[in-house]
Amino acid sequence: MTLSRLNLGILTTVWALGVVFCLCGLAAYEGRPGAKEPAPACWPEDSLLAAPAGRYRLLMFVHPGCPCTRASVAELGKLLSHTADRADVDVVVFRPDAEAEAWAETGLWDSLCALAGVRVRHDRGGREARRFRAATSGHVALFDAHGALRFHGGITATRGHEGDNAGSDAVRAFLRQGASATIETPVFGCPIYVPASPRQATAPEGDV
Repeated sequence: MTLSRLNLGILTTVWALGVVFCLCGLAAYEGRPGAKEPAPACWPEDSLLAAPAGRYRLLMFVHPGCPCTRASVAELGKLLSHTADRADVDVVVFRPDAEAEAWAETGLWDSLCALAGVRVRHDRGGREARRFRAATSGHVALFDAHGALRFHGGITATRGHEGDNAGSDAVRAFLRQGASATIETPVFGCPIYVPASPRQATAPEGDV
């Protein structure tokens, strides 16, 4: 074997190992959930969002720059196509205090606004996300008519991928039958805030 052929063989092997390493890293990333905090057992009293009034209330918390959340939005659309008349739905979109509304109104915002029956709201400084302990984009919280938490977590099986998943199944079961064996699932998305950081002070009226 000539030196050039030997070098080619080594380079090919290194390239193949690099591809395998990258694929393994991508698979690990897709399957790695985002941060979660213990969810409030009932509707936070300091929330500026209106509390449930007579039926289920579903919230989704979103970072507008998170590409993984597109799959969560698609799953939300599928979910609501069968259960839209059984819950009031709000999607709360993070926006830094220093940024104008346009900062949050990305393509993801447009996709959310296209969902029938969904109210899309700005969340200045992520205050509502903190009140509901929604640290990761795509986090869903379902409260019953009395403000008790019934489910919290994600509605995708992995990061950025649509398809059947335990979270969507659980929400659908609650809305249709009033019960589900699953009450919590991992959330696959980008951070909205770092859970270890101190909670921000309550915002003045009108931040949502």
